[in-house]
Amino acid sequence: MEERSFKLEMLLIIALPILFSLLGGIYLSDGTDRFFGASPGSGIGLFEVYMGVSLLTGILAFLVYWQKRFPATLIAIVIPLIYSVLIRSLTGETTSVFKLFLPMLTFSLPVLGALIFVFYNRIFLRFRTFIFALVSAMLLAIYFRLQYLAMAIDVPQGFWVNRFVSSLLLFIFVALGLSVADMFITGREMKKLREERRQKILNDEIEDEDDDAL
Repeated sequence: MEERSFKLEMLLIIALPILFSLLGGIYLSDGTDRFFGASPGSGIGLFEVYMGVSLLTGILAFLVYWQKRFPATLIAIVIPLIYSVLIRSLTGETTSVFKLFLPMLTFSLPVLGALIFVFYNRIFLRFRTFIFALVSAMLLAIYFRLQYLAMAIDVPQGFWVNRFVSSLLLFIFVALGLSVADMFITGREMKKLREERRQKILNDEIEDEDDDAL
């Protein structure tokens, strides 16, 4: 497969999922106070979850689109490790980094697979936003369950429904950001191809006129 060359607009694949998810989170939280409301040291709040998930997904999607699958796999391992260290150091969490890391790894690697085999798969092009959001929401709900298990936290009643719905809303925003970025990049590429084709036709016509003149 021919490797894509880097273009500046490809950074939208990282930026738009973050932007869409944060705006969506603020909207669902009825304002910035509740969304950014977690005080330092009080644990992980909505902002941290939305930012962490959208940043991870955006970087993985960027590398998948760029056809850098090996670096994407490394990132799917390294970022959860960084997140685990940050959670332990910034929140006062006593759970070991390893116990925080493993559930994240069981989330990040399957999300990478969902990006490769669902979102950037032409077979699912028409419904990829919804299918990717659905699959990723399931993965995030499973992550939270594993994290609760690792941290020995009791699962509240209605856990699966609540976590799945909240995760689905988050990934709808993330998937929309990815879709808009992809449409913009594809539009730019198609415009460039049309211009190159038109220029080639003009050059061929000029060459034909020169040949006729001779």
